[in-house]
Amino acid sequence: MTLAPDVNERNENEINETNDANETAAAACPNDVEAAQPATDAAADSTQPAQTAADASPENDNDGGDGDTSPAQAVEQPAEKPNVVYRWTYVGQQEAADKAAAKKNNGLGVYIALVGAMFAVCLLILAIVLAIGGKATVANYVAGDGTRVVFVRDGENQDLPKTPEEIALGVSPSVVGVRSSLSGGTVCEGAGIILTEDGYILTNYHVVQDATTVIVYLYGGYGQGQDEFYRAKLVGAKPEYDLAVLKIEESGLMAAAFADSDGVLIGDTVYAVGHPGGLDFGWTFSDGVVSGVNRVVTNEYKYSTEVIQSNVTVNTGNSGGPLLNDAGEVIGVVTMRLSGNYQGMNFALPSNIALAAAQDIMENGGTTDEADVINRPYVGITGCTAMSGVWMFYNEETGSIYTITDEEHATLLGATYISHSGVWVISVMEDSGAYGRLQAGDIIIALDGVDIYTMDNMIELISCYSAGDDVFIRYIRDGEERETVVRLTEQTR
Repeated sequence: MTLAPDVNERNENEINETNDANETAAAACPNDVEAAQPATDAAADSTQPAQTAADASPENDNDGGDGDTSPAQAVEQPAEKPNVVYRWTYVGQQEAADKAAAKKNNGLGVYIALVGAMFAVCLLILAIVLAIGGKATVANYVAGDGTRVVFVRDGENQDLPKTPEEIALGVSPSVVGVRSSLSGGTVCEGAGIILTEDGYILTNYHVVQDATTVIVYLYGGYGQGQDEFYRAKLVGAKPEYDLAVLKIEESGLMAAAFADSDGVLIGDTVYAVGHPGGLDFGWTFSDGVVSGVNRVVTNEYKYSTEVIQSNVTVNTGNSGGPLLNDAGEVIGVVTMRLSGNYQGMNFALPSNIALAAAQDIMENGGTTDEADVINRPYVGITGCTAMSGVWMFYNEETGSIYTITDEEHATLLGATYISHSGVWVISVMEDSGAYGRLQAGDIIIALDGVDIYTMDNMIELISCYSAGDDVFIRYIRDGEERETVVRLTEQTR
């Protein structure tokens, strides 16, 4: 490193300043020059010893060696005092500063490049998701004066559960309002489910029974400022399931999607769409959970059938409407509810049974007269699905079936232990082929060599036969497997 200016130059300036002071004093006070000189010399001797020695040496004489040692002539005086600034400078400091600035600029450029690259990658991923995951469909929901636009997923990627809003808007177009006019001016209102795009509709039989005129309202028609309604024809009915199929002359309808009701579990989230209180409150959406499966209840036509129990809110006007899972698929047809002191006890016919019955009506028709023979082969029992490893108990007073897992509790109630999955027999009809062959507490495990695991499974198998056919039944009684032959009969009211 270097120091600017040089140290020798600094000492010379200090000597010049001292000589200037002496000359000023002599000019101001000439009478005192002699007196002041000794003091000046003394000061020079004490503060500048190196300079005093130089005055006596010709080699160091500032005037070139004339031997004059007068203070005024010892050193040449500059015209004016220079403005001296002292600063340290390091070798390579500017070079380091230049490198730091270049590095900063390079870092900023890299940062901008990375941000740009990340943004481009995000756009690429979004494009791929849109291309692979499907497209979004805009569903317009008209409410009051305005139009609300909702994006509903419509593609192959349906892995994520649908939101309640998506389910409500997606299913409502597949639900209809049904208004039946009866003799005497009575009006009955309920709901229905669109089965096919060409106008087949499933509803409850008690909604259209004895109707002189049936009007079907499409979603967005009744109460929405439009006149989309159709006169419907009754194709047929099955009172044993409280089901009926209607037909309207229309095409391009949105058919509902159905799910396998055998997969329904207690605790599953469910939804219902209907018209509680009538069509003035049409397409009301409510939710709940599955409270029980494989329940056996007796409908208003005195037929016992298996149902799904839920606590979803339903009222008069929900009959015939769908019970939906969290994917918006139909798992049941709302059929009845317990009233009076009961709350939150509603029942839906499982979709597997409902679809089989609807298909039979569409292909073969169905009875519309209560006195007619129901064209269905009949074993002659009431029962429910039983899972192995638990105890089952039937309360005759309430008609409730209990599944018990605690052995001590089961023993106190006298419950039946289920050693094999199948159909647990609750009662046997006296006028059936099973009377005297099967009894309450038996567990049916096979029919003509085909294993039976659920009540739905057994009903589906029996539907393949006709009244008068003999079927080979294997069952368990008191822990032992047994076999018998039962002749199927026609089920009548």
